[in-house]
Amino acid sequence: MILVQLLTKVNNWANAADWHTWILHGLISLPIAEVFGDDAAIAVYVARELEQWSHELIEKKKPKYLDHVMDIVGPLVAIGIKKWVFHF
Repeated sequence: MILVQLLTKVNNWANAADWHTWILHGLISLPIAEVFGDDAAIAVYVARELEQWSHELIEKKKPKYLDHVMDIVGPLVAIGIKKWVFHF
């Protein structure tokens, strides 16, 4: 129950503003990078954003280009900081 409450709070925070998702994607990319490697973590977000962009096009919605780019930049920055600070 506590986990559900925590995830609900994180979800509500993330959906409050686009920049919140940029930070969250950066944080989530770190454990992905630890398990599968940095390139795989970035590839996950590139694939995710391409998929979301394709849905916008199919549904004839105006794509949110800045948000899509920043949803990829967030993980790039987080992984870059990890490599800079921890040298791996």
